[in-house]
Amino acid sequence: LKAFSLFGSNWGSIRALRGRRRSTRSTMHGLIHRVFKHFIIDEFGAQQWDVILANVGVSDDEPVLRLVQHKDETTFAVITAATESLGVSIDVGLEKFGSYFVRHIFCQGWKTMLRSMGHSLKDFLLNLNELHHVLEHDYRTATFPFFSVEENPQGILLTYRSNRFLPALMVGILKEVSAVLFNTRAEILEVSRSEDSVTWQIKEFPAEPLSKERPASSMSFSFFHFHEALTSCCRAAVPAEFCEELVVGEESLEEESLDEQTLDESLECGAEACYPSTPTCGGMIPRIQAKYNLKPEVDLCKWVRGESFETRLHIAQLLMRVVPAGKVATPWEDVTSTSTSFWEQGNDRSYLQWSQRRYSSDGQLDVGDSPVMFLSHSWEAPADWDELIGQDCSYSELKAAALCTFAKNLAAQQLGSASSWEEVLLWVDKCCIPQGQNDVLNLHIQLIEEFVQLCDGLVVMFTWTYLTRLWCVYEWACFLVFHDPSDLILSADAVYRASTEPRFLDAVRHFRVASCQCSNDQDREILAKKIEEYYGDNEHFERFLRFTAIALVARSLVLRGSRSELGLNRWSALASECGFDDLANAIRAAEPAAWWKATLAHQASASSQDMQVAFQELGEAWFEAEVAPLIIKEKHTATKFSICSSMTLRKMSISSQKSSRTLSSASVSASARRRRRSQSP
Repeated sequence: LKAFSLFGSNWGSIRALRGRRRSTRSTMHGLIHRVFKHFIIDEFGAQQWDVILANVGVSDDEPVLRLVQHKDETTFAVITAATESLGVSIDVGLEKFGSYFVRHIFCQGWKTMLRSMGHSLKDFLLNLNELHHVLEHDYRTATFPFFSVEENPQGILLTYRSNRFLPALMVGILKEVSAVLFNTRAEILEVSRSEDSVTWQIKEFPAEPLSKERPASSMSFSFFHFHEALTSCCRAAVPAEFCEELVVGEESLEEESLDEQTLDESLECGAEACYPSTPTCGGMIPRIQAKYNLKPEVDLCKWVRGESFETRLHIAQLLMRVVPAGKVATPWEDVTSTSTSFWEQGNDRSYLQWSQRRYSSDGQLDVGDSPVMFLSHSWEAPADWDELIGQDCSYSELKAAALCTFAKNLAAQQLGSASSWEEVLLWVDKCCIPQGQNDVLNLHIQLIEEFVQLCDGLVVMFTWTYLTRLWCVYEWACFLVFHDPSDLILSADAVYRASTEPRFLDAVRHFRVASCQCSNDQDREILAKKIEEYYGDNEHFERFLRFTAIALVARSLVLRGSRSELGLNRWSALASECGFDDLANAIRAAEPAAWWKATLAHQASASSQDMQVAFQELGEAWFEAEVAPLIIKEKHTATKFSICSSMTLRKMSISSQKSSRTLSSASVSASARRRRRSQSP
């Protein structure tokens, strides 16, 4: 389909385009062929498909229908033969195919998710870039199209840019989205065109009654397949490590095997297996009592409050559990009732069995040395969620999907591949704190600060109401007073949109501790004392939180590349408004658009590169050089000197323990290898 990026529709133009891109090996996903076959059969009859195959000299369509990557020549031949056989231009054929493709996706049950992108065609178009930004995390070597939207008296101006320029296909998609999602008829008129972009004037009119009932396709694929197919329209080349040899007719070509996402079997188990009636963590209590010679009647919560850092840390290690991301996160295309129900507020079932101990009783790591991320979030959806995001998009589903996206990014950076995302380790309260036993639960709550310190990073499911929850603010404060600012990651891509951006800005601008919500007055008193202990008073803490929130939101927006037009200027303006001039200048120094162009240029000569990782390295370099030092300076100003000193000592102690565990594990492994060698014949 890349051939159709030229203005004409003749085969000579197709050859001209291929000649311009000789340096890359271009391919198209086989699902395009399958959907195109059903498009022909549903719209024109099965006999017409046989005619098309005969015109390209193929008697058996099985090889070209395999769900793998095929050379562009195969796709060009099939579609050219189809348009010639039907007596229509390639542009007309592509527009009809784009319309059919949308209807086919909706038949598979994905209308609900797409509805969440906006309440009107204008909102949907405004969020197209955000949708594609989410897809970039899944298809990490692909380059997706860019869109810009303006309003004028005649309606909406939409500019479409892509290195795989398919305007006719996009026109068909937009018209069908308008009809199916918003019950309107979209009139699309071309205003201007360049080599890789086109601008349309889009007007909406009341929908006209359908002249006939359109047939539903019998095909059934996961949304993963559809995204993979569309990715092939955007991908400049296929990573070599995913390719294998395939012979089609007389040609030998390389294909990309489809790696379909699957959920962990535990997410599909029965209710009794997933929700054990009795938590199994209480066995640690007798060990703690024996270790510290405590009588059974001693209130552990009161006792632990007065203990030293070393004692509290040791108890936290005994109690700490972690859960693999594959248990609690789910890709958008595979959201299930089990994973969704986990995130639903009011679901009090125990999920302790999903987690595992982080440390053994002697302080050794039980689940390897993979980093652990503390998850900070609010269980309650914002009150205006339906208004801003859409009632068809549940808060619980979005959290599961957003956490999956975060895990893919972390796995790509630290585990070597985004496909290892299910192995990312998390501390999630619902999985890692036993429910139903108040004494054990309260002891865990007393040690939240130690759990935060034992984790390697904090991932914040950042909504515009996050900063109104006192416990969330407490976790943010505890983390940044101990850890480096670069280890706090905001997950806001799924909810940071044009409609919500003003809410985020106001949440930071008007943050006050006194306005934070807390269901328990005793908890509020405890957290207030912790803020006083760390920062002296609310004023110092509020300034520090606003400073770090602006800095970390700016970092999140920078890492979107040049796709989004949201935010950076507004957040630098807010920094100036709050008196953070150095931070405002640092944000203005970011050049995500230039960094993304540099990544694309390098990708042309290194097609197997994970583009998201490559771009994020540039964004993180800016953050470490320009922003992180400002956060550290602000932290030293906001926190008490004694706290900074004690936290430094604590961090050194934990780092020392981790180093000794690593050396101990290496020594054990070496001894085991020597034993195996000595036992070998």
